[in-house]
Amino acid sequence: MSEKDFSQIAYMPYAPIEKYFHIGNYEVWPYQKMKKEKIESKDIIKHLDKLFGMYYERAFDKEKGGYDKRIDEIYIITPDNFNIGNSIYTDKQINDIRSISHIIAFTAISDLSFIAQSTDSYILYLQNFNIGSEGITIWSTYFKRYDMVKFMKPYHLNNSLLKYSKTKLADTLGEALGDKEINEFERIFRSLEKYFYTATRGEMVTNEHRLLSLVMCFELLLDFDGKKEFVEKVEELLDFYDPIMVTRYVKEIEEEDTRNKTSWWVYDLYDLRSNIVHGNAVDWQIEKYGGIWQRIDFGRILLRKLIKKILLKHELWNSTIQNSIVEADSIDKTLTKIIERAKEIES
Repeated sequence: MSEKDFSQIAYMPYAPIEKYFHIGNYEVWPYQKMKKEKIESKDIIKHLDKLFGMYYERAFDKEKGGYDKRIDEIYIITPDNFNIGNSIYTDKQINDIRSISHIIAFTAISDLSFIAQSTDSYILYLQNFNIGSEGITIWSTYFKRYDMVKFMKPYHLNNSLLKYSKTKLADTLGEALGDKEINEFERIFRSLEKYFYTATRGEMVTNEHRLLSLVMCFELLLDFDGKKEFVEKVEELLDFYDPIMVTRYVKEIEEEDTRNKTSWWVYDLYDLRSNIVHGNAVDWQIEKYGGIWQRIDFGRILLRKLIKKILLKHELWNSTIQNSIVEADSIDKTLTKIIERAKEIES
């Protein structure tokens, strides 16, 4: 199939997004509400109506009982001035669009945690389509008619009544998107991509996969070599005000060492990673740090702080009063609260 034979569209069928917003040089917009504004051709709209009409979710009605309901709204991501139905994305645009979906997922969890606890709702699809075609190819399987296919929203996806709206961090990352040639920015987006596949509830992902992926988020962001440099780079970037200092014996140096609580979390995270990779006995230290989701939760908070420090260095980020209130606790106190909450849940 040549480029002239098809067009493309990138969309998030399950994302709980509140309304249209602009990020970088891209638009994130609701298909049903804005299709006539964004698409001139009635034939293209008719075709996309069929495509998006395949997406359903389970609903309940007192009279009907349980039934399959078409998803009300699907969000599209397009470059500025993109002509849907007559254009395809460049490789750079595809990479940028994927990065935008990762930005949305990360900030939905980190800045608006009451909306999402996992990244699963923000899955992105890139679909090739032929205008007027009666069939569709999905995962190398061709279906002769659209009505032969029905995509059901997975039950584990977030069903919050609250919707995502663009945050300050998302907007700033959108600015950085235009400067991916800056190595540190490229590392931010690679790290966010890896976090997308870390904070998933997908049943095919094990806790060991999640843990290794979490460490890779930091390795991609900070470009460290080994545990010692991992700890040092975190300590260099962060301002540890009101730290909780802990002294413990370190086998590698055969003496005691004193560091803040977050540095020891980083230290032990890398040790856990090494034990998994090298097939050693694995002690998850649940009593000390909680389960995998407590590690992912704190990892996300630490990752957000590190990303902001990098953006600040490049004069893209400036703290606000609101941001200061949200992050009023020291990083060590935040870690302590996460662990305490985990213990309360278990008891």
